[in-house]
Amino acid sequence: MVAMLGASPKEERYSHKAQRLLMEGGYMVVPIAPAAEEILGVACLRSIQECSSDLDTLTVYIGPERLSPMSDEIIEACTLALLSTGQF
Repeated sequence: MVAMLGASPKEERYSHKAQRLLMEGGYMVVPIAPAAEEILGVACLRSIQECSSDLDTLTVYIGPERLSPMSDEIIEACTLALLSTGQF
């Protein structure tokens, strides 16, 4: 299962495009978006804590100002964390 923190129902957002591509590739995707009920027909979770233990990958699509307070939550959910800092 792939969880997407910062999933968006807005088609122009990278998280929306990534979710669509992952789903087209056959992956089970769970969007985490407190402000949305569902995205691309998949019910949204409100927080990382709602994810099951079957979480394989967590992708993060939120800005650094919102990411820092969630660091502990993210580390608890994952055994490996890869962060894109926009430097590449």
